[in-house]
Amino acid sequence: MEERYPSPDGRYVLRLGCYEMKMSHWVCWPQLIVAESGRVLYEGGDMEDAGSITWSEDSRTLRFFLRTYPGREPGRWVTLQLDGEEATVL
Repeated sequence: MEERYPSPDGRYVLRLGCYEMKMSHWVCWPQLIVAESGRVLYEGGDMEDAGSITWSEDSRTLRFFLRTYPGREPGRWVTLQLDGEEATVL
């Protein structure tokens, strides 16, 4: 299963590749791509789960909460600054 979160200007898409780890427990690993070229700017690990996704109005900043399955460690906020086909983790 896949979920898609496009940026407000449509230039970028945060794709979440979701799969069921256990009954009713889904993990959705993030992948940020440039919509036009398909170039991957950021990719989480397959055991990482992204949530609370927020785009800035100008599509230059993406923020989400990232947890590593099975959740024994605390999660962290990830903020990406976007400029053309480059992404910087802040």
